[in-house]
Amino acid sequence: MVRSPIAVRKSLPVMHTDRHRPVPTTTTARIVALGILTVALAAATTLAPWLLTGPGPGGMATAFCSAFAHFWKSGSSTPPADLTALVDDWRRFHIAKAVIGLALLATACRLAIALYRGTSESTRRRPLRALPAGALAAIALVIVTANIQGAIAPLSSLLPFLSGSGDPTTRAIASQAHTELIASAGGGFTAPLQVLVDDFARYHAVIAVIAGILTVGVLGAAGVVFRAAAIAPRDARTPPLARAAALTLVALTTGVVCAANVSSAAESAQALAMFFGG
Repeated sequence: MVRSPIAVRKSLPVMHTDRHRPVPTTTTARIVALGILTVALAAATTLAPWLLTGPGPGGMATAFCSAFAHFWKSGSSTPPADLTALVDDWRRFHIAKAVIGLALLATACRLAIALYRGTSESTRRRPLRALPAGALAAIALVIVTANIQGAIAPLSSLLPFLSGSGDPTTRAIASQAHTELIASAGGGFTAPLQVLVDDFARYHAVIAVIAGILTVGVLGAAGVVFRAAAIAPRDARTPPLARAAALTLVALTTGVVCAANVSSAAESAQALAMFFGG
């Protein structure tokens, strides 16, 4: 029996397409889970490291001012036991905060990617969805960088407690340090002050190295994006060019930070005098 072409067409299966409907590529449950983990890590970054120091910020400030006064009056280059213990606690504080901050950075980046890839709808709205998580990732990067710096030079990281103290003895020591740094700009400092000058140089050198690495990395990424924009169709060049411009701006910022900290590390006595001078 020969079937007519019309009958053949009617017998063919009907194919349905959803190409005009946004297709979820990341489940809502995954995004919610990443969001909850990000919030938890953000809270842990602020609160958990203090569990390693014993006293809170107020207690740490009081203890440091007292221990530093002993060190200053000793005239020795070897910190006393109480100051050494505080510096070790502060180093552990910064290590813990850097580790938790690194976990926060990784989670915030994953959340930003998940939000960006949430659906297959127009890509123009995707950056807006991912912006809050991306901003949090940038903050986490700053936290990690600052705490690596504090872990390597914890004594200098404690100095804000000294300069912000209202204790008369502590303020007198800070004034003496400032006067000596101005008067002996070429060197010849007392032993405790020389320890501070050397640690302050290390403190700024760490940031200079990290900022330099970030600058090179971001410039490399900007170059890759510029190249992608150059070979893209003319009507599709605007988004990659905007991303490349943003990366270039970030690289300029980190480059300025690197240069400023190289200068402070090279002239650490002058930088420390400015610090104590307020």
